[in-house]
Amino acid sequence: MIKISKAGFEIPKVLVEDGLLLRDEYVLMYTNSPGGFHLDDDKIRTKFSFCSKIYGHEDVKDLLKHVQNDKCCFCEAKISHIAYGDVEHFRPKAAYKNGENSDYVYPGYYWLCYDWGNLYFSCQICNQRFKGNYFPISDSGIRACSIVRDISFEDPLFLDPGGTDDPEHHIYFDGAIPGSNTVKGKTTIKYLGLDREELNEDRLTSLERLRCLERIVWLTADSMNAVVARRAFLDQLETCVSNWSEYSSMFKSNFSKYLKEI
Repeated sequence: MIKISKAGFEIPKVLVEDGLLLRDEYVLMYTNSPGGFHLDDDKIRTKFSFCSKIYGHEDVKDLLKHVQNDKCCFCEAKISHIAYGDVEHFRPKAAYKNGENSDYVYPGYYWLCYDWGNLYFSCQICNQRFKGNYFPISDSGIRACSIVRDISFEDPLFLDPGGTDDPEHHIYFDGAIPGSNTVKGKTTIKYLGLDREELNEDRLTSLERLRCLERIVWLTADSMNAVVARRAFLDQLETCVSNWSEYSSMFKSNFSKYLKEI
């Protein structure tokens, strides 16, 4: 998981125009009858009708793909060659859960449904099988429940790829396995399934390719091919740690001692 910057990119027109109009409608609906949107006797009397044709519009999805180099915002796997991918809402739009044993709370962050800062491109496994509507924060008492509450006061326990925290300061890799010494890092790994077996295996396959080049550097250290072998390894490492490369944070974590040489 790496930090994602949307700076310098123009917000898609469909979000600014159509999305803003619907957001204002939602805010008015909730302001006029907030009680109807909450769970009552296991029923929701009033629900928002979210428009996937707006937040999932081709212009939105294509720009997110470009910004994120066609990588999942969470696991860093390349997506488009094997799947369509999802437009992910970092803060859930319809409802949220604070943890595994928590009940769904309605409504969610409805006013952020079409907010550019709340949208990312993700693989379907991270988004649908794992994250879903989970959105734990450190203090539920200050959770923003409407547009009049400032979300900046919240302290999410998920790392926001576009937020102030750099995910690479919270998540490290021991080989292909992610680990963390922080609450945010551990929570992110757990709820997003960043240590799932299939993902670990795919990362390991990529990692072993570069490890092979590293071994050649060691084996040729005293030979006339030493300089050439080291340069070939460093050139490949430079590619692997670039933001457009799959699993770049894993490579940075495992080969940190070489980074000053590239």
